[in-house]
Amino acid sequence: MPQGIRKHLSPLNSMRLAIAIGLALTVVLLAPTALSNQLYISYAVPPVPVVQVYTPPVIAPVTPLSEGVGARTVKDIALSTDAAENDLIFLSKWELMDVLAQTSWRSYITANMYYIEELDMWYYDDFYAVKLYDLMMCESSGRIDAIGDIGIGTGISVGLFQINTGYWPQLAKKYHLFRPVDNAQAAYEVWEILGWDAWSCHDG
Repeated sequence: MPQGIRKHLSPLNSMRLAIAIGLALTVVLLAPTALSNQLYISYAVPPVPVVQVYTPPVIAPVTPLSEGVGARTVKDIALSTDAAENDLIFLSKWELMDVLAQTSWRSYITANMYYIEELDMWYYDDFYAVKLYDLMMCESSGRIDAIGDIGIGTGISVGLFQINTGYWPQLAKKYHLFRPVDNAQAAYEVWEILGWDAWSCHDG
């Protein structure tokens, strides 16, 4: 402490000043630690968003040929077996269009536009799209694992378009008739040979 200040301070005041300086130094040295505990701000890390990835349903047979079920079924039910329980799968019109687009039907069900001069307008011909959807609904109700005509003849009728394995054994060997694309392609080959008359309910 400078000599000038000591002359003006009594021993008591000198002690007080020393205590005050000590307290000030303590506050200065300890303040960052105290403040850090009180001013610490915790930021919660938001959870990583879960991206929902659409997984298309796997269309596969759920009933073996040995377990015959009628082609006409009640929708929105489940088929129970000893091994497992599977939801019945029915194709909608647009799902059928997607299936047909992967077969030889493609050129028949894609947009066919015609200009009619007399009416001065464009016309969209959806005959085959409508016809094939109606035929599918008539034959199998849109059910991919439909089996019919059991006990009639040497085979059974299988899948969306009820391809008969006894009448068309070569198609039964060539295609997996429970797969919609295979069944639709087999139906195309049947249609090329016999036309719509190959199906009993083609007028339905």
